[in-house]
Amino acid sequence: MIRQDMFFSPAPSTKSARPSMARNGLGGETVAREPYGFEKKPLLGGGFLRLEQSTAKPWQKEDINTLLRRHHPELGREPIKYGPTGPKPLTFTDDEWNIGLELAETEDERLNAVRGRFNAAVALIVNGCADGSLVSFLRPRPGGGMSAPLSTDKWWSEQIGTRLYWCQMDPSEPFGRGVGGDAYQYIYISRNSLDHFKQKLAGKMEKAEPEPEAAPALVTPLPTENSGGTVAKKTSSQREAIDRAVKELWDGQPPQGLTVERRDERIQQFAKTHELSVPSSRTIRRHFQSGH
Repeated sequence: MIRQDMFFSPAPSTKSARPSMARNGLGGETVAREPYGFEKKPLLGGGFLRLEQSTAKPWQKEDINTLLRRHHPELGREPIKYGPTGPKPLTFTDDEWNIGLELAETEDERLNAVRGRFNAAVALIVNGCADGSLVSFLRPRPGGGMSAPLSTDKWWSEQIGTRLYWCQMDPSEPFGRGVGGDAYQYIYISRNSLDHFKQKLAGKMEKAEPEPEAAPALVTPLPTENSGGTVAKKTSSQREAIDRAVKELWDGQPPQGLTVERRDERIQQFAKTHELSVPSSRTIRRHFQSGH
């Protein structure tokens, strides 16, 4: 499962196909810059000791000066001036310094909220690629045709953060730590799978996607009605959570190619998100093995 606290930068967008991210973030919201993150030391009696002007780095003082000029022009702060050896030292009154720190803290709250929403959306996309709900491809950066669909196991990694820094991947070394280079190609997602994924998230799916006929599933499928009768309804809260997760995540049938471990993680995450009783992996596997 991809953590939502991993920050990913967007990829370039084109009109010919739909990349996995847009240049300005997701949903039209601009991707946030890094928070200021000025140090706050906790005090034994409660509260915090803010960054002091006397110990602040030059770049921190420049940030404070920029915030004051932007939000409080009435203070008359001058732009940074440069001398023969570089920028001249900045000084502030106590009031100016405290106002600047408050502005930085307020801005950090906004930046963290924006980045949190972006990371949540990116994690959703990566998990969709990993479980087969989204179909991803590669395309050479100079141009050309799309590759064959990437297998879902290409998304099972803790190194996804570097891959999505510019939304590029080296097909010969998909789990490398680089972010770009001559061998790297742009990552794309098929329009059909993305549209289906969006509809599914919005709860607007009217029928399940057709099942492939040949390839066997790696996990035990849910039972269906047969001539001997119908599946008995379970009363256990954990089993109800399993049934609901399978129905809403995969329209009643785990996708082919999904491993048992990945299936269990998705069901448990669904239960947590919807505040249901979270089943253990052992309970989930017993549930499938028992024919329910």
